[in-house]
Amino acid sequence: MKKLARTYHRSAYDGAYLALAEERGSKLVTGYRRLYNAVKDHLPWVLWIEHFDLEMV
Repeated sequence: MKKLARTYHRSAYDGAYLALAEERGSKLVTGYRRLYNAVKDHLPWVLWIEHFDLEMV
């Protein structure tokens, strides 16, 4: 959690969501623009909410 938060200069709170999704091998759909912009080029499993389609699940 802390490593992800530090790597992408995010809060521990954001790091917790990233770590949970990574640990479970799931996608993280977010509407938090700062989080998305910080990781979008590095973590393909983080999706912007407007790009998410329920049929992808």
